[in-house]
Amino acid sequence: MKNMRFFTVLMIVVFFGFSSVLMAQTRERPTPQHRMFPASVGNLSFKTFGLAFPGITINSVMTDTVYVVNNWTKPMTLSFKSLPDYITCKIIPETLKPQEEGKIAVTFDAKKKGEYGRIIDHINLMTNDTVRPEKRIILSPDVLPDFSVLTPEERAGTPVITFDNKESNFGTINEGDVVTVKYPFKNTGKRALEIYSVKGSCGCTKAQASATTVEPGQTGDIEATFNAKHKKGDQRYNITVITNDVNNPSTILTISGNVKQESGQK
Repeated sequence: MKNMRFFTVLMIVVFFGFSSVLMAQTRERPTPQHRMFPASVGNLSFKTFGLAFPGITINSVMTDTVYVVNNWTKPMTLSFKSLPDYITCKIIPETLKPQEEGKIAVTFDAKKKGEYGRIIDHINLMTNDTVRPEKRIILSPDVLPDFSVLTPEERAGTPVITFDNKESNFGTINEGDVVTVKYPFKNTGKRALEIYSVKGSCGCTKAQASATTVEPGQTGDIEATFNAKHKKGDQRYNITVITNDVNNPSTILTISGNVKQESGQK
């Protein structure tokens, strides 16, 4: 009788113990909604923090969308302030109920912005969230020339930017050194080559063209300067050149090398 009573108590303990573990695992397992919105700032979760506006050109206006969900136990209000004139936003709805999904349609006017190449920008979403009420959305459009207005004849007579070498290695330098390299090129096409933008992928790398207009048969160069301040070890960065070469409007150059750390530093 004692053995039966002991066995019964043991089974009850095991059952409730197993049930507790199962319930804990169920609570920890992400819901389908959480898997769809993996990034969170405070109580607001996002499908993604960034928008790239793929395929945008200098004369186009493009809209991309950020999807969000309110993980708070209270209604959350969403709004923007101080948006630049080339960005407009529409929030649907402007107040999210607990666990409600919403969307933010962001429109980027590339013509108003007036800048070619990769643009890194951001807008601040204001909320009544008690945890990090201000949320940042990153915008990174890669703006290319608009060739849709060209005639077949103009396309056939396109300028062509031809580089001698698209890669440059400066070898080994000391931390804090500044090194400059050049990438010679030639316009091997039939019309004037226009260089719209030259940008480095890091603030440590500045670049510029020797001329913004290069006639057919003429040459030029892209000059890049790398600053090794606060750098150490192997380094590699890109320089993006945007031109009116119809078949190759975006050219990637690379600068690389090794930075030797100053003695006495770890």
